[in-house]
Amino acid sequence: MIRIRNRGTVDAPASITRVEFFPGGVFLLSTPAIPASGTVDLPPLDFPAGCSDPDCDFTITVDFNNDVNESDEGNNIAVGRCIG
Repeated sequence: MIRIRNRGTVDAPASITRVEFFPGGVFLLSTPAIPASGTVDLPPLDFPAGCSDPDCDFTITVDFNNDVNESDEGNNIAVGRCIG
């Protein structure tokens, strides 16, 4: 499951979230509107084949298409590693 948080004081409209696994592939997920200071949970993803050999890095980018006018675009990206 991927949890997306709106840290702003204004509701965020629906957008697209991009999840990229290294190695593995790219997934685009429809992200519903998020109330100010609220969260939404996106559906779980299956890890791509070969992703955990031995580990898998990933990047999650919210509002990937920059459709949402924001005062701070810098907090739209998270990076991490799944330990295989």
